[in-house]
Amino acid sequence: MKKDNSSLNFGKKIQLLRLSKGLTQNDLAKVINVSVAYVSRLESGDAKYDDRMLATIREFYNIEHAPIFDHELEDYRNRLWVWNDIISADRISDARAMQAQLSPILELHFERDLTLLYLLLETRILFKEGNLPAAEESLNTAEALLGEASIEALHLYNRNIGFLFFCKQTFKTSLKHFLKSLEYISDNVKSDAGIFLNIGTAYACIGRPWQAILYLEQAKNKFSIDRTSNLEMAINNVLATCYTFVGEYDKAKKLFDISLMQAKRINDENAIGITLINLGELYMKSGKLEASVKAYNDALDFLKTREIRDKAQELIHSDKHQQMQALAGKTFVLIRLKDFAQCKEPLGQLSTLAEGNEVFTAITETASHLTTLDDSSSTEYIEEVAIPYFKNNKMYYNGIYLTLEICDILETHYRKRKSVKKALTIAAISRDIYKEVFCGAADLD
Repeated sequence: MKKDNSSLNFGKKIQLLRLSKGLTQNDLAKVINVSVAYVSRLESGDAKYDDRMLATIREFYNIEHAPIFDHELEDYRNRLWVWNDIISADRISDARAMQAQLSPILELHFERDLTLLYLLLETRILFKEGNLPAAEESLNTAEALLGEASIEALHLYNRNIGFLFFCKQTFKTSLKHFLKSLEYISDNVKSDAGIFLNIGTAYACIGRPWQAILYLEQAKNKFSIDRTSNLEMAINNVLATCYTFVGEYDKAKKLFDISLMQAKRINDENAIGITLINLGELYMKSGKLEASVKAYNDALDFLKTREIRDKAQELIHSDKHQQMQALAGKTFVLIRLKDFAQCKEPLGQLSTLAEGNEVFTAITETASHLTTLDDSSSTEYIEEVAIPYFKNNKMYYNGIYLTLEICDILETHYRKRKSVKKALTIAAISRDIYKEVFCGAADLD
């Protein structure tokens, strides 16, 4: 015979379970073949029970595999962190299989922190599966349990809510939560390369490449990362993009080459497309314009092949966003080359794809005006509409960098026209942006 002596004893737990299911003491008494008075004493902790009675109660409440006693709770918590490691390793099928063993915690409404941890880890799976609506719903449910949350749960909540805002392209809010999650790192909550990648990427998206580099280099140097993993590849890609912007072109090229090799080795088509596009940006920034056009063409050819194959398999999975990025990048290189005739084709394709997309519609309109700068209406549009729009657009991850590109093209135009005053005005805008990017703190309010 056993009697549980924990702070919330077995009797109190089965009472809470009974009440949560809307059952009476008589309902339980009939199941375990005892009197109502005995159930009353059992729930108050004054009656003993044997293994067979315990098994019957567990079955009645559908908690055969739920953690009831203290030693089970500790084991369950340990298994949650094993689950977390499996999720982090992108072993999603294994994670889903393990979830079936862990989900009975949802029956134990009184185990608020373990239930919260379970929901937050399930949210990570939903993010990795690309199910954003379900992830947001799960986070809304978890939010109601935050009142007595553990340090581990607060870390995971801020990490997840940060990722939700990142997916919504609300980058400053995202960064605030990522940084908050880092504050909860302790002996009980180990840091990992993923959180440093999240922070670095968010900094990159708000136009703070040096802060991004700081966290991304920490991710590479502090942690042992599988050199063939998606995590390593993502870190290299974002880091290379930041090095491109700050003019460290050799470092960027080396990292992009590694990323492309990794992506091809594991056949990650999304990463291949992104890396080819990023190489086009690198070559454009470093002045290798012909190489840039080739890289963008390689990206577009790859994306087209991928689209045709997926349509043939009836999986129609064209990455429209990547196509628009590649077409926009190619157009800006051709503008640099002053090959305006060749701009017509990518601009036409971009215009079709951008229908309904505010940002890429604005990019299309801007690029079109950049091909006709001798027309005063085009320079007026660039100065009064395009530059303010991209400079202040908090939803577009590349807004700051694109603004600098537009300013550089327009300033060059004015200098060749000997419009010194206008050139200096545009140069001042670029200078203020560079000052903010390289010297300013990230305003997260």
